[in-house]
Amino acid sequence: MLAPNLFQIWELASQAKEKGMGVLLGGHDGDTVVSHGFSLLTELVLNEEWQRFAIELDLLSEFLGNYEGSKKALLAQYAVPCVPYLKKIGSPGRAFNTARILRSQYGVSARSLLGAAAPDSLKWLARKWRHAHGRSGLTQLSQRVQSSARYQSSLSLPLESWRPSAAEDHLRNIELPLIAESFEFFDRIGARIGIEQRHPFFDKRLVEFCLALPVHFKVRNGWTRFILREATRGVLPEPVRLRRDKSNLGFNLAVSLKGERDRLATAFSIAPPAFSRFWNVTRLQQTLKDYLRNPNGTDAFILQLAYSHAVWIGAHDTLDNSLDDDMP
Repeated sequence: MLAPNLFQIWELASQAKEKGMGVLLGGHDGDTVVSHGFSLLTELVLNEEWQRFAIELDLLSEFLGNYEGSKKALLAQYAVPCVPYLKKIGSPGRAFNTARILRSQYGVSARSLLGAAAPDSLKWLARKWRHAHGRSGLTQLSQRVQSSARYQSSLSLPLESWRPSAAEDHLRNIELPLIAESFEFFDRIGARIGIEQRHPFFDKRLVEFCLALPVHFKVRNGWTRFILREATRGVLPEPVRLRRDKSNLGFNLAVSLKGERDRLATAFSIAPPAFSRFWNVTRLQQTLKDYLRNPNGTDAFILQLAYSHAVWIGAHDTLDNSLDDDMP
């Protein structure tokens, strides 16, 4: 399932068609084109601008809300991968110093730092740390981390999905296959309804302009999508221009499932055996009961994901069985 709110796009396009419109403009994924600019933190770490890094980290954590949780997430995604990256490009001294600062000043756990490292830098980092701080158990910790299934399954993740600059991260996000796939969904919906959907944010000239912008036009003083906020000054109402949150689609999702009680209950009770490998069916049925008593976006999102998965598994299970039956 690409997104749980596709029903809204369908309904919006249908209403536009009923009013005689032939083209519908949307703001699909403008965030990706303009960019939040979070990778500024990566650039500051790699440039060893620690004072500015501390300021921007605090401001962005406040901007995102859930201060400590946001700070921890930002550190994990944009700062910790700098350690194996610096080692990889032949700067072991800077890598170790970065690890030391993230550990001592920002509370990043040794397990997180070691878990982000590639196999060659894992042992190296533990050895360097023991040399600097004495026998602190990091050698044993590195062995436990290295032997864990979670570590083995994610060895290539940090540097494959991570980029060392805001510009490279911005480009990677725009080039994600999911972007093209989402346009295909829009086209299919538009073709079914008979209306053309266009996406002004993905005008080639605008994409190239945003990609060329220095990072301080993307995020500044904790404000993400800075260039867009400045461009709409005097155009949008200030509460809209300066809003920090995203629209909560939970209510719409909850409403959309109100008439699906029987279908959901049936899907969970007769789902193929493989479904229970991924979902706790008893808990799902309880979630459904809770949702029917008190419809809410969180339960609706879980139920829709589970229902889509059940249908998908059922379709593939049926196909596999038919193929088996056809085999001599």
